Amino acid sequence: MERTKILPKAKVIHREDYLVELARGRRVLNIGMGGFTENPVYTDRLAEEVEDTLHGKVHAAAREVTGVDVNPHSLAIMSEALPARYVEADITDVGASETIGGAYELILLGDVIEHLDCFRSALQNLRSLLTDDGELVITTANAYNAEAILKLVFRYESVHEEHTCYFSYFTMRRLLEMNDLSISDFRYYVQTREGGSPGSLAGYYVMRGISAVFPQFSQGIVFHARRA
Repeated sequence: MERTKILPKAKVIHREDYLVELARGRRVLNIGMGGFTENPVYTDRLAEEVEDTLHGKVHAAAREVTGVDVNPHSLAIMSEALPARYVEADITDVGASETIGGAYELILLGDVIEHLDCFRSALQNLRSLLTDDGELVITTANAYNAEAILKLVFRYESVHEEHTCYFSYFTMRRLLEMNDLSISDFRYYVQTREGGSPGSLAGYYVMRGISAVFPQFSQGIVFHARRA
C-alpha cells in the first residue's frame, strides 16, 4: 500500500540557534568546519569569524565536541582558535567511523550531505558512532526553496558550486530508511542573511514572506534521525 505523500506539519526555525541549543551540554560530533574544499581564499575567512561560525557556537555550548572535516585548512584554523579534538576524515570512506572513534549523543551533519557523492557509506559511518539513544541531525537545502524557484524564472540556478544534489522530505526519509535510520523529528529552517546584491536580497525576503505562510517553501530542512 502506497504511503501518503502529504508533508507533515513542521515549524520554521533559525538553523544555527536551533542546532546550538541541541548541542548544549551534550557530547557532540560536528561534521564540517566550513570553508570551501576548492577555494582556500574563502576558507581563510573562517579565521576572521571563528567564534561566529556554527562550530564556534557549538564549541561554546557542548559538554564535549569533536570536529571532523575533509579539509585540513579548515581544521587548522579551528584547532588554533578553539581547543578541542579534531579529525581529518572523509565520512564517505569505508572505515571512517574507526578513524573518528567514540560514541556521541548528538551528531551534527549541518549542510554537508548535499556536498557528498556516496550517501550510504557516510550514513553507515555516522550511524555506528551514535550512542544507543543518540540522534543524528541533518540540515540541508530545501529542494523547494521559494527563492531558488523564483530565480529559475530568470534561468538562474541558485546552487552552491560544491553541491551535488537537493533533498526533499520524502527523498531524505527514503535514504535514511535504506540505511537503518528513521526520522524522529522534522523542521524547516531559515538563516539570517546580511548583504548581497539587490536581486539576491529581494529573493531572500520573498522566500521569508512565503515561508511564513507556507513553511514547505523555506530555505532548508532539518531532520532528526535515530537508529531504526
